[in-house]
Amino acid sequence: KEPGYAPPYARMARAYGVLGNFNSLPPDEAYPKQKEAAQRALEIDERSGEARTALGWTMLFYDRDWNGAKEQFEKAIALNPSFPAAHQGYATYLIAMGDFDRGISEILKAQQLDPVNLNIKGDVGWDLYFARRTDESIARLKQVLEMDPNFSIAHFFLALAYQEKGM
Repeated sequence: KEPGYAPPYARMARAYGVLGNFNSLPPDEAYPKQKEAAQRALEIDERSGEARTALGWTMLFYDRDWNGAKEQFEKAIALNPSFPAAHQGYATYLIAMGDFDRGISEILKAQQLDPVNLNIKGDVGWDLYFARRTDESIARLKQVLEMDPNFSIAHFFLALAYQEKGM
C-alpha cells in the first residue's frame, strides 16, 4: 500500500533471511529475495539500520562477502545502536572471523538490548561454544531451555556442546 515506505521492505528482508536460515525456503530462493528487499528498503531510506542488518546477513551467509557484511553491520549499529539484531549479526560475523572476544561482547550487547529474545539467548550459547567456552555455553543454553523447553535450536546447540565435552 505504501511503496515508498522502507520498514516493510526491511522486515520482509529479515523474514526471507529467517526462512533461509532454517531451510524453510531453499537458500538460492530465500537469500536473493532477502537481498532484493533490503536493497529496496535502502533505496527508499539509506539510513535504515534494519535493512542494513538484513543485507549484512545476506552478505555473510549467502554471498560470503566478509568485508561487505562487516560494513553493513557496522553501519547498522552506527545508525541505530539500540537495534539488537544488528549487534547479533555483527557478533555472528566476528565469531565467523575468529574474533571470539569481540563477538561475545556484541552478542551480550544484543542480549542486554533484548533480554527475552530466545534466538539471541541461544546465540550467546552458540558463540560461547565456538569460543571453546563449553561449560559457559552449556549453562547459557540450559537457561534458554528453562525459558522454553521446546526451543529446538537450543537443544541442537546444547547437544553439540555436550558432544564436545563427551557427555
